[in-house]
Amino acid sequence: SYGEQFFPIDNLSAIAKGLPSLEKVIIVVTREETLRRDISDIPHSIFLEDFLQSGTTADGTVPEIIFEQLPFCHPAIINFTSGTTSEPKGVVHSAGTFIAQFRDFAFHLNFKTGDVVYTPSPVSNFNTHPNN
Repeated sequence: SYGEQFFPIDNLSAIAKGLPSLEKVIIVVTREETLRRDISDIPHSIFLEDFLQSGTTADGTVPEIIFEQLPFCHPAIINFTSGTTSEPKGVVHSAGTFIAQFRDFAFHLNFKTGDVVYTPSPVSNFNTHPNN
């Protein structure tokens, strides 16, 4: 029913198995019990810390990052709504989602490198607009 706790990771195995072109599922841990969870049933999955560690060389340095051009509609983030007023929904944000945010940050809000943004939303919420 509405308003109950919803754990998207519970459905992640079925979702990942249904996406044959999926290359990597990076799990960002927000609950201690997630770290204790066996994720071997989730294809191509890895915890964020392990993923970051896998990108370092033997001496701990990070190699040069290679830019790859992706299409405008390429999925970038899948975010789940809270489920407080109806069933939780998975929202797919494409790379194009961020164009308006970049525009607002750069031109309207005049943000520069090193500026800090504060948003009063919970960490679990994904904000696509700087005025949220």
